[in-house]
Amino acid sequence: MKLPVNFNDYDLSQIIGVGEDFTLFVGSDWQNTMKDRESSDGSIFLYSKRGIKTIEMPFYIKGDVKNKYDQLQSVLAVSQPSKLIFGNLDDRFFMAKPDNDLDFKEYPNSDVGTGTITWIVPSGVAESIEPVTVPATIVNGVLTAKVDNDSSAEVFPIYRIKNRAENGYIGIAHAGGAFEMGNKEEADGYDYQDSETLLDTIDFSEFTAYTGVNPENAAKLNNGTLGVETQDGKQILKLTDAGTGEAWHGGSVVWNVPADHNDEIGADKFNAQIKSFFAANNYGQTGQQQLIYTTDTGQFIMSLSISKDDIVGNDARVVFHYVEELGGQIKELSRQSFGAGLITGTDNPFSLNKGSIGIRKEGQLLRFWTFKGQSEVNVPALASAKVGKVFINIYEYGTRSNAQNIKWNGVSSINFFKNFVDFWRNVPNRYKDTQEIDVDCESANIYINQLSENEEMIDGSSFPPLPIGKTTIEFYLSSWADINDFDITVEWRKRWS
Repeated sequence: MKLPVNFNDYDLSQIIGVGEDFTLFVGSDWQNTMKDRESSDGSIFLYSKRGIKTIEMPFYIKGDVKNKYDQLQSVLAVSQPSKLIFGNLDDRFFMAKPDNDLDFKEYPNSDVGTGTITWIVPSGVAESIEPVTVPATIVNGVLTAKVDNDSSAEVFPIYRIKNRAENGYIGIAHAGGAFEMGNKEEADGYDYQDSETLLDTIDFSEFTAYTGVNPENAAKLNNGTLGVETQDGKQILKLTDAGTGEAWHGGSVVWNVPADHNDEIGADKFNAQIKSFFAANNYGQTGQQQLIYTTDTGQFIMSLSISKDDIVGNDARVVFHYVEELGGQIKELSRQSFGAGLITGTDNPFSLNKGSIGIRKEGQLLRFWTFKGQSEVNVPALASAKVGKVFINIYEYGTRSNAQNIKWNGVSSINFFKNFVDFWRNVPNRYKDTQEIDVDCESANIYINQLSENEEMIDGSSFPPLPIGKTTIEFYLSSWADINDFDITVEWRKRWS
């Protein structure tokens, strides 16, 4: 029976037969290095290594010797070691190359020839056709792979790492050595503070109707309603039903300050900007607007009121109120007087081409400003007080008729920026999610998405083989990386001398 021999994917048994006395069981050439003792007998052993393996394979050709010989020479003409597989050990291959001549002899008149192919195997070993793979699992918080090399030579693994998250460092360690790539100190990002927009509205859909007690003055009644309507081509929040009362009465809406992206509710530091219209088209008209800021439980912190109660002329005022401590008496910080005329160019800060109001709380600092100027006060007891509710109130006075109520009395927009919010800025890391990284210890190469990236290797690292027997391998990532986001397998081919 012919012994099947396959070289470089060609079945040599189609042209030659292998001699019956051929055996593969010849060991590699061990090379031992010694050092002579200078002043005594014998030598000191330094180290040994496996040399090349030489396989001498006698063969014969029967029939059509000339053509088969030429064909054999063609098959053997390779520039690099190629796969050599023998049928009696078909679970493994040698990376081999022919050496020397074939010592071929042709026998006259018999159409038979014999010779010997000398195969050299630079690695000195055969390797298994099918690789062995072992996945890494989490053991005591460390990605760990336990492998058992039950062949007869050390093996060179390929570590296959699949990223499902970013990472900046890979370390591989076992008893035989260590490998590192990337940057162990690479950060995933950094903390910073910025403003976060919690409200920016022109339709006031974030507000809900409020009919409870006015936090600034319980005598002002919230028994009417507000709604967004078009007035002279502008969309504004205004009174749609003023309700009833002997003094100030009208509608109120409230916005509950939502949690920021850190799930923290309330703001002790914020900016608010409001576009407000408040203008009369006749003398003697009256009306009021209020912006009130309270804690989430309704405790008054500060407010701004725009009022006109002059029933003869056109005098109006902006008043800023605050408390020196939560639950304390409401005090007036300042007031700005103005004429409530509608005409552009008047000193009315809320005429149609103006209307901007700014309100800020920065810890203990309270500030407001309009086109008329600004005022501020430091209130240490309010430093940590958080605004949790914002009220918009629009009022009429007593039983005055429509013509006696101020024509323009509404708000067209409001926003709220929470300041000094803690944010995290992600830094794009060197190893991206979805990347596949292969650390090939046999070829001493690093591949990222199949592209060679050996410059990622940290100086002092190596591509250590795995010894015969059992080895525990540990894998390390950036300190901030979640090891559950990485799939790592150890792959190797068994090796036999």
